[in-house]
Amino acid sequence: MVEPPGEHDIRKCLNIFVSLIKFLNDAQKHSKDEEKRELSYRQMMLFDQGCVEATFDLVGMINEREFAAADINRSEYRSLRRTYCYAYRFLYFCVKGNTKLKEYSMRHLSMIMSHITLDIGADDLVQELITANSTFRERVSVSQLKLFVSLLTDSSRKATHVSYLQVLCGGEEESWDHQNLGLIRTLIMKESPYLLFRTAMKEGRLFIWAESGRQSFGVKRTIRESSQRVRNNVIFCMLPTECRTGETLDSLYEYHVEMLHLVSVLSINAPAEELATLKEIFPVDFALQILMDSNVPDMLRSGYAMILLRMYVQSPGSYRSAIDREYPFCRWGKISEEFLSSTALAQPFETEDLFSFFKSFLQSNYVQFQSNYDQNCLILSVVRLMKVLYEQHSFAASISEAEKVFKLLVNLLDGRTDISEASELNPALRYVENHSNRPIFETKIQVCEMIKLIYSEIAGARFSNFLLLFKEFTQGEKSETETFL
Repeated sequence: MVEPPGEHDIRKCLNIFVSLIKFLNDAQKHSKDEEKRELSYRQMMLFDQGCVEATFDLVGMINEREFAAADINRSEYRSLRRTYCYAYRFLYFCVKGNTKLKEYSMRHLSMIMSHITLDIGADDLVQELITANSTFRERVSVSQLKLFVSLLTDSSRKATHVSYLQVLCGGEEESWDHQNLGLIRTLIMKESPYLLFRTAMKEGRLFIWAESGRQSFGVKRTIRESSQRVRNNVIFCMLPTECRTGETLDSLYEYHVEMLHLVSVLSINAPAEELATLKEIFPVDFALQILMDSNVPDMLRSGYAMILLRMYVQSPGSYRSAIDREYPFCRWGKISEEFLSSTALAQPFETEDLFSFFKSFLQSNYVQFQSNYDQNCLILSVVRLMKVLYEQHSFAASISEAEKVFKLLVNLLDGRTDISEASELNPALRYVENHSNRPIFETKIQVCEMIKLIYSEIAGARFSNFLLLFKEFTQGEKSETETFL
């Protein structure tokens, strides 16, 4: 093995990266518009001077010197490891928001991903490379795609690794990459006992466990009361031997939340056999129970709401044929048979309990707090589920019920009731989109679309009634005329 550079050279290199990072951060001292221009100018200047290329050459030495994770963590390599951390931090700031430098960095993607498990900042750089990069999914190769999945199977299960796969799938319905989605689904399903956690409710608490350990696939285990970890009525039932290095019960909780959203996407256009397996792991009755239970953490409820939406409501697996309803404005669309026949829904009108839940949920959550990200994600997921259900299956059985939902949606749309700590100092900040308030913005958009849909339904129903009355009136007038003649 090649000996690492001397302490003096390492310290000198470290100081250079500290200065370069400060040089890029100083661009934030300008106004918002000037900041982007100044940052872009400084990024391109460092790129033209060869600093970015030289930094990639430096971090590439990790492979050339055959540094393993164990070597990096040894005491004699701590200074060198710190230098690599600052090197990746510098690369992160260099590519941040810069499309040209993201394109340049993509050629080093495989090398960067091989460093993710070393915990030296490579994961932050990958996250920045794949964020808002429209060409990323097109340029990623099959081998690189498998490498992304291997981050979960060969190293620790982390939420950030799952988020990479969500980006590769497309993230949003209008931009889903079905080729990547199918391959990721196949790779995930092969490791489902290890990657997809099982869940169960018992005495008001949610139990989460892995179907089997990494070395014992297919071996079912009973819940072990001795290895419980309570977090907001959530109990993890996992032995220490089932956790890899770096995995904590908190990190596994975040991983499970992120995986729920990924699974909801993977169920789209899934083959019948794989879809059946996913439905066996995430049954509709249990998903409805979690969604309606206010004692369950908001992010888990949000994840199961998306499972209901994409796996059962929008799933092309088994559809219920259109049903004629007596109500003039009700439209029944293609809804999963499992969803409509679920025992969690009331009879004879299948969606009565769910409709009551929607009303009570909107009544208690029309005020949105910008600081409560989890709750805002739940509200967004519920509104999305409501919107698609109303599009495909008008769950309101009368115009009066639709009008009640209409008024509740208007209350949610009214941003004057929203609370933002930042807007108290600067009122204009509440209208600036950022990570914390993005779910609020998206919720307002979904609400506007649903209000438009309900308004069209109500207007159509009233117009139909008007035509009916007009027809009865004209026919009656015609009969009177004939009698008179």
